[in-house]
Amino acid sequence: MTQRVRVAGHSHQGRMGRFLELDCQPDFAPGQHVGLSLPGGPPPRLYSVASVPGSPVLRILYTLVPEGELTPRLWELEPGDTVDVTPPAGAFFPQPARSLWIAAGTGIAPFMSMVSLLRDGFFAGQASRARGSQLTEQEKTGENGDAGPRQTAGASQAAGVNQTAGASQAAGVNQVAGANQSPAVTLLQSSRDEEDLWGQETFADLQAAGLLHYQRFVTRPGLTKIPPGIRPGRVLPWLRQLPLGELLQYNHIMICGSTQMILDTRDCLLELGAAFDRIVSEVYF
Repeated sequence: MTQRVRVAGHSHQGRMGRFLELDCQPDFAPGQHVGLSLPGGPPPRLYSVASVPGSPVLRILYTLVPEGELTPRLWELEPGDTVDVTPPAGAFFPQPARSLWIAAGTGIAPFMSMVSLLRDGFFAGQASRARGSQLTEQEKTGENGDAGPRQTAGASQAAGVNQTAGASQAAGVNQVAGANQSPAVTLLQSSRDEEDLWGQETFADLQAAGLLHYQRFVTRPGLTKIPPGIRPGRVLPWLRQLPLGELLQYNHIMICGSTQMILDTRDCLLELGAAFDRIVSEVYF
């Protein structure tokens, strides 16, 4: 059953994105999605919730697809307009374990919601002693939608993609207070350009607080000099240069992005020794 709610805010995010803020506070878990539709428009399109539980508004991250059926209409919404919203659903959930999160584009949205878990101690006890690995050394260097419906499937299915219905600065090593402990969660975020690394300020703050390893990637850098803490290129070549067995420390790996990004990333992780049953993913297209 859908609920008609008011638009509370609508703001540009970087070059290509927008936050649509809705005046409702549904009961949801980080990683879930909702469906959005407009009166007289197409059936609901599914988007991951980008706000944290308890927020005064429901926040959705999306990008404009000019030929799309919904996002051109969403783009024109102003505060006071109305949108129809379906109840939260989905099961793209984090686990209280050493975790690797990999996001591309608007695939960062569910991880924006999961930051509340980092602050609330969901991963307490999962931090491990820093191993002096290449992952840590690389961090030290500071080198240089209409997202349509997503579909849920088990991680053990032949396609290898756990397709869940639902769309879509800091350089240097984390300073973990009081010890050489490594945060329980590592986030690898990629986007076409720096402006569209949505949420990077929040993730950088979490890194500075010792709650998160955070590495940014820009696949189509337009800058002649890449800022510290951002790596040019895709995530996969960087993963492949990790020491053998590096990924074995992660008991739960979450991937969110396009179908091809998920398939490529999953295959790379398996080649590097990650266990298939430890990988879950959410695809948007």
